[in-house]
Parts: sequence; structure tokens; C-alpha cells
Amino acid sequence: MKLKILTVGLMATDCYILWNDEKKDPETGRFPGIVVDPGDDASAIAAFLSQAMIDPAAILLTHGHFDHIGAVEELKKRYDLPVVAGIHEAEVLLNSAWNLSSMFTGNRISMTADRLVSDGELLQIPAEDPAFSFTVLETPGHTIGGVCYYLADCGILFSGDTLFEGSYGRTDFPTGSGSALFMSIREKLMTLPEDTQVFPGHGASTTILNEKPLFI
Repeated sequence: MKLKILTVGLMATDCYILWNDEKKDPETGRFPGIVVDPGDDASAIAAFLSQAMIDPAAILLTHGHFDHIGAVEELKKRYDLPVVAGIHEAEVLLNSAWNLSSMFTGNRISMTADRLVSDGELLQIPAEDPAFSFTVLETPGHTIGGVCYYLADCGILFSGDTLFEGSYGRTDFPTGSGSALFMSIREKLMTLPEDTQVFPGHGASTTILNEKPLFI
């Protein structure tokens, strides 16, 4: 697996492009990939996909805040991609007050995901010949329906705004809950292998081992 981090938009969101370099299409020479939290700069994301010879198969959203979904519609249309989000995040995606787009940008974003996933679900992409197999971890707290995506084979976790290096997500926005976030981190994330690499929605990557002193 290979991973590219693009820092995009007003809030310097980490957008991740993951691709499987062992699944090269013999006819096109391209690799299957996914895009996690395309918060802005669709043109920059598309440019990298083209440069790296990646055929994106899906967009994964950790949660519905504007700075994680701003480029979704453009990329979805350009590549005909399914959008995946947590089952309890549907209204956050739809509601421009809850996803903060009306507050921070004045541009009201309202969207629906093509697939809503639940805790413990195995998310295989593409379904017909999986290049990626994620375990979905529901981690409410930053938003009501936030999720993390755990790629066990590679020891990778996309944590969104649930867990950062040395910190964790805000809980004072609509649908947030401090107690729920702390429980999510302790019960869902701190139980993962200590060498799991954590790729958050903002800032530097970390590991579960590095973050344990904050929560255990």
C-alpha cells in the first residue's frame, strides 16, 4: 500500500489518498485507490490521482464537517464514485448548520452518502475484487455519526477528528459530546494494536502507543 497526504482548504485538513500498488491493472497500468476526507481543492486531488496513475474506487468520510467534504461533489461527479459515511452521520451531511458549512464558508453544503456503514462492518472496496478491506469503527463524540476506518492488514487507522497527535476533536459543535468522544477513544481506538499508525484529520500522524497515556 502507498499513501499520499494532501493538506487542503481553510482548516488545513489532511486528505488521504491510499492506493494498492500490488493490484496494477495489466491493461491500463493504473492502480485502485480510495480518497479519505476530500475537504477542498478537488483539482489538486484529481491532479495527484492522474499523476500517480490511480483509479479511485470510493470516497470515505470520517464525518460530515465542511472541511472534510468540500470537494466530495466534484470528485464524485468526475469519477462516478460512491461516497461512504457512518450510518448516524446522514443528517450532519444534509444539514448545513450541523456540518458548519453555512457558519464558516457561507456556502451551504448538503449531501447524501451512497453507502452508510455501521460499527464492526467490513468495508471491501471494490466489492467485486477487493483491493482494500477496512473495519468500520463507530466513534461518536466529535459528531454523532463519526467513524474511523481501520486497515488491519497494514496497521493503519484513519481517525478523522476523533483522535489527533497528543489531542482529540472538539465537542462543542452541533451533535458533539465530550463523554461520548472519550468513551469512543478508550473503547474503540485504545484497544487496537499499539503499533497502529494513526492518520488524523489535521496535523501529524501518530501511533496508538503514543496516545495511550492520555486515555489509559
